[in-house]
Amino acid sequence: MVALRVRQYQAGDGSVPLSDWLDELRDGRARARKSCCYVGATSAIRQKTSRGPMNTGKTTKPASVPFRAADHLKSEAEIAAYIEEMLSEGDPRAMPTALRTVADAAGGIAALADKTGLSRETLYRMLSKKGNPRLDTLAAILAAYGLRLSVRPRQTRIGRRALG
Repeated sequence: MVALRVRQYQAGDGSVPLSDWLDELRDGRARARKSCCYVGATSAIRQKTSRGPMNTGKTTKPASVPFRAADHLKSEAEIAAYIEEMLSEGDPRAMPTALRTVADAAGGIAALADKTGLSRETLYRMLSKKGNPRLDTLAAILAAYGLRLSVRPRQTRIGRRALG
């Protein structure tokens, strides 16, 4: 076993800072143990804290908020353009998400349920990320927003032959 010899620093005034600090620590723990038993009997004065922004002299950036497409869909034309753009990407799983965003923009699922006559539970399930709306249900949802389904030929690239 190795024996260590610890020397304590003694200040010019004769105090030993390490011992003083350890004594304060022990006294603080003892006070904490005593005060926990008499919490109801003490009437400590609380400092009032400010709820406003802290003025530190530095400029602070406002907190960023995530982009919500629903906040920007105000008219039927914007809704139609949004759905058309989502469909143009070619991912069929994007359609339920797009319709859910439109529902959020136009008053929520409850308002859509009132317009379509479908139950809220059905709409929540159908417009989830794993949802798979049927054609008749899709037509009912679009009709609730003043839209309809249409089919048109896909734009062909130069050099591809057209059907015929």
